[in-house]
Amino acid sequence: MEIMIIPVKKKFDLKELTNIEKMPKKLGLVTTVQYVDELPKIKKYLDEKGKECIVIGKILGCDAKIAEKFKNKVDAFLYIGSGEFHPIALIHIGRPVYLQNGETLKWDERKIKGLLSKFYASNDIGIIVSLKPGQHHLDWAEDLKKRFPEKEFYVFVADTIDYNQMQNFNFVESWINTACPRIADDVKVLNYEDIP
Repeated sequence: MEIMIIPVKKKFDLKELTNIEKMPKKLGLVTTVQYVDELPKIKKYLDEKGKECIVIGKILGCDAKIAEKFKNKVDAFLYIGSGEFHPIALIHIGRPVYLQNGETLKWDERKIKGLLSKFYASNDIGIIVSLKPGQHHLDWAEDLKKRFPEKEFYVFVADTIDYNQMQNFNFVESWINTACPRIADDVKVLNYEDIP
């Protein structure tokens, strides 16, 4: 079957940028594919309002790596678009994340610390590995085995992850996710990237 991908573009109304005064001076502008062509216009508008903006580009819900390169050049990221699914991926980078309405996204650091503590205290660890392109990180599972030889690791490889099935493996004390990092938003798993 042949696949055709057609990106849909949308014009951005600058009136949707509100509470600009609440935002820091140096902003990294990110969005989804719909508004990526609008970022230069948004940068010009914000620069005229006294901000210093860098156009970063588009992010995906599970991949905001492009923004990591700009971490030390901005005070915060400004997400242009609706909803919180995509900008939540930015929170892990370590800079504040603003939405176009001036609201900030918060990350519960206690959740990660709690899951890390559970991981360190556990002996039997389940590692979720996806077969999907771009999410296949069997090498990360091997890395964990080398870094923590005192633990017993069980690798669970699947194309589709059914969270209910995880309950069938009640001997697993702690779960590590190497697939889409957004899985951690839905289930009590620790992302591989969150293990120091």
